[in-house]
Amino acid sequence: MKEQDIIDLKFERFDVGIEESGYEAYHYYEYDIGDVSFITNSNDELTEGEWHVELFDMDSIRFKSIEDLKLFIEILKRNKL
Repeated sequence: MKEQDIIDLKFERFDVGIEESGYEAYHYYEYDIGDVSFITNSNDELTEGEWHVELFDMDSIRFKSIEDLKLFIEILKRNKL
């Protein structure tokens, strides 16, 4: 997926400066629905320019398709307490 896809879903951008990273500046995105948190890879970890989204602290689920991610987010939003 592209960075614009993530922006269009209203993910919040986080910038990490050189001082904090100790190496180079980068950014990533997060999005929360209730207790479920999504996190992207950072712009310095892209593979062939592609972004992906994982559930925070859960490396076993990774969204590479914007369609799948949109559907999952819609389902969570419809069922949020």
